[in-house]
Amino acid sequence: MEQVQYTKTVPVIGAYDVVVCGAGPAGWVAAVCCARRGKRTALIESLAFPGGGAAMTYVAPICGVYHEETRVLHGIGWEFVQGLIAAGAARVEHAPPEVPIAPHNYRGNVSYHPEYYKLHCAEMLRKAGVEMYTNCRVIDCDCENGHVSRIYFAGKNGIEALECGHVIDATGDGVVAQLAGIPMLDRENLLPMTLCFLLEGADTSTPLLGEYIHADGRSFNGSNPVLHDYLIDYGKKHPELPQFGGPWFVSLIKGSLLSVVMTRRRGDGADREQLTRTELQLQRDAFALVNALREGFDEFRNAEIAAIAPMAGIRETGRIRGVHTLTQEEVLVAKPFDDVIAWCAHPMDFHSSIDNSQRLIPLEKPAPIPFETVIAPGFDNIYAVGRCSSLTGGAYASARVQATCMMMGENAAKHIP
Repeated sequence: MEQVQYTKTVPVIGAYDVVVCGAGPAGWVAAVCCARRGKRTALIESLAFPGGGAAMTYVAPICGVYHEETRVLHGIGWEFVQGLIAAGAARVEHAPPEVPIAPHNYRGNVSYHPEYYKLHCAEMLRKAGVEMYTNCRVIDCDCENGHVSRIYFAGKNGIEALECGHVIDATGDGVVAQLAGIPMLDRENLLPMTLCFLLEGADTSTPLLGEYIHADGRSFNGSNPVLHDYLIDYGKKHPELPQFGGPWFVSLIKGSLLSVVMTRRRGDGADREQLTRTELQLQRDAFALVNALREGFDEFRNAEIAAIAPMAGIRETGRIRGVHTLTQEEVLVAKPFDDVIAWCAHPMDFHSSIDNSQRLIPLEKPAPIPFETVIAPGFDNIYAVGRCSSLTGGAYASARVQATCMMMGENAAKHIP
């Protein structure tokens, strides 16, 4: 491969106490926390709005808010949820007393409307005084002796730079960490990607769908076993049917559209070529799966895809090799730690990358995540939060949900002096 040396004079357009890279659940909450603590805070985000995949991919439930009947999400994350509920744009999926709940099956997820999610994120950031750099992608950093002093990003004004006292990497892929030279954990057997879509025209008046819609006030079930078994049989007669998961149907609280979590493809979401190929294939898969459902059930006769998420939901890519790497075994026994920044409450959720299966391992009790998972040996001012923190695949299968990432972002930010 031919290589060229590229040199460019770049303007430094600001200096901040903290530069947060990535405005997903971990990043935007970390930014609000920093700003409220009096830190001059910048937030760099590649999308046009904060919220990241939570606002962009239509994966509408905020999971990990509760463990059984105990709420583990507090602070800014819970404040955010309360704001959405007050706007009529979210609902906690509590089961009424007359509905029996099996052990480890207490849901307590929060379904929400993605557009209200975007707006509420932006309003909380604005009120906190965070300066947002949207439509900007981090491309490099200056790091010497484990200290990051400058972040470079590309946007509408070309390449620009910000000076930083501390940096929080909430990019999901660990972009800043890798640019700074932090060693990464091996990337093997990655969880598959999913491209969610919005469905209109489905008949939800019958038990087939009505009893399996998350957080619409009627259902506390998981994926739909009738549709799952039908698609398995359909695939035996039609080998071209793409891989799928669930399916899960999620109410957006306002309006009649359903978010459908169903498509599934293996691939490395941090690799440009693989991501492009996989997302295009997932778009085709969405139509093929809906066509299969339309053939088998009257409830889907008039169903149409109203929108496909602009980006795939990437479950897993790069994670740093931190001071401590949290393991599956430590999560399962809820190993205690001195400096806890978040709690795993969601079951370990393994989506197969090679077939239509899913494996869930419930947690006996909430498992702590220590601060040492977001820092790396030899680096003094960079914190990697959210899905790029230091966890093994098993631990990550629980910790990757929104509520846990929100806790990680807020409480890691509190360590900045």
